[in-house]
Amino acid sequence: KNIWICNFKNGIYNNGSENIFFCNIFIVGCDTGCVWDNTANANILTNFNISGCHTGMTITGSTDNMISGSSIQGCTLNGIVVRTNSTCNIFQNIYFENLNM
Repeated sequence: KNIWICNFKNGIYNNGSENIFFCNIFIVGCDTGCVWDNTANANILTNFNISGCHTGMTITGSTDNMISGSSIQGCTLNGIVVRTNSTCNIFQNIYFENLNM
């Protein structure tokens, strides 16, 4: 809660965790702001801001996550990329303002 993450390859790399609550996270200037990979299931990410990254968020092989009340701004490639085997993820109240959307 209440964390700033700046200028890394991945701001958050979540691989295999379950039932974690992320709140008030600010991710700035990373290649990918947030990566949820390989069974990162049933997590909640709320009130986060991703800005100035190449890709805001990538989800691969993860299910039953909720992403809400957030903003993804100023990303140069993609806002959110949802890849194979990612089902039942909920996206609500997300503000997007990106160059390539």
